[in-house]
Amino acid sequence: MLVRKTLDLLSIEDKSKGLLILVLVIGMSLLEIVGVASVIPFLTVIGDPEVLEQNVYLQTTFNFVSEFGVQSHQQFVYALGVGSFLFIVISSLYKGYVTFISNIYIENIRHSLSVRLLRVYASQSYPFYLQRNTGELSKNILSEVEVIRMNEINHAYERMQKSNVKYRFVIDLSTLD
Repeated sequence: MLVRKTLDLLSIEDKSKGLLILVLVIGMSLLEIVGVASVIPFLTVIGDPEVLEQNVYLQTTFNFVSEFGVQSHQQFVYALGVGSFLFIVISSLYKGYVTFISNIYIENIRHSLSVRLLRVYASQSYPFYLQRNTGELSKNILSEVEVIRMNEINHAYERMQKSNVKYRFVIDLSTLD
């Protein structure tokens, strides 16, 4: 029931973007699992080098990479270590990307809901405001606002150019000299 009401707040485009984020997060979790699992063969071979002769999967992998120039068991261990490291780095980069995309999505949803709420508040009649605390109403709408002084406008503008803004700016005109 609560999930249905929450989803009703979103537009069709927001729902489809949310589904895409969900798919990206599932992919991220699978990459994390494979990344952790990729370390196990490396640690196994380091702990017991004779396992290369006993394990069919490691033998098959060794035969496959021997076509690319890996000739000795020591080179194979090194290749396993580098491969595991690269996989974990790629997995971490992907995780960072998905986290970034998720945060952008969340902030866009928050902004969209705030704008819609402001429109509803703006269309209300005067008695509506007499019965409510206007401080609470503005807090509901402007929960993500950074108040800046007049002498900080250039810095805020530079942040906006670099897309380093997660919320909106309000200029405090009382600091105008």
